[in-house]
Amino acid sequence: GKKFIYFETTDAESGINYYEVREGTRGVVRTGNSYVLIDQNSKVDVVVTAYDKAGNFQVATFKESVPIRWLNIFVTLVIILSFYKIIQRIRNKGRNKIND
Repeated sequence: GKKFIYFETTDAESGINYYEVREGTRGVVRTGNSYVLIDQNSKVDVVVTAYDKAGNFQVATFKESVPIRWLNIFVTLVIILSFYKIIQRIRNKGRNKIND
């Protein structure tokens, strides 16, 4: 039930030796191809470095995606639509006065 990341890569020449993970500003942790996040509530960047047996490395940064807050979007759209309707009514009343 905990948040974790799983990563996998290949190196056809020498093979993968190990991975290092840095979660936010925390220290580097040497790991296999999965890592349980220490801070389960934080939205920090996670940097994974893969080392091959020849000593070469590749770095990847993972950012936690922010879920879409549909209620906020819906409320904002309702407010915008309400203002649009109010402005329409005001304009129509002004036009009706000119035509009378």
